Amino acid sequence: MNEKVNFRLVIILAVVTALLGGTAGFFIGRGNSVGPVEPEFANRELATTVGNLRTELDRERTITGRIRIEQAEERDLIAAALAACRSAGNGIHGVIAKMEILNDLIRELERRTGGDSDLAGGE
Repeated sequence: MNEKVNFRLVIILAVVTALLGGTAGFFIGRGNSVGPVEPEFANRELATTVGNLRTELDRERTITGRIRIEQAEERDLIAAALAACRSAGNGIHGVIAKMEILNDLIRELERRTGGDSDLAGGE
């Protein structure tokens, strides 16, 4: 090919690239293919995004707070059950009392999580 054909090919490719870029900018830029984004629009979008992030962060903090409270209550239940087991004694009646205390603890923890106890009442 000679130089004239190469020059035309480069010009055609530049024009096609510009048209495709403008088309992509039109669709990506919500119909505003030419010119910068308006500062007011950018500020509104940024404020909306920051507001959404703050709302989500507050929601996460609330959930985390509830989880901490529930975990503290469960730790207290477990500590009370272990203390009761320690004072139940060592004989056969003490072992039975310990089993009942632990079964009650398991049922209470499963009730809190919304699960069903697999243990029968007499086990």
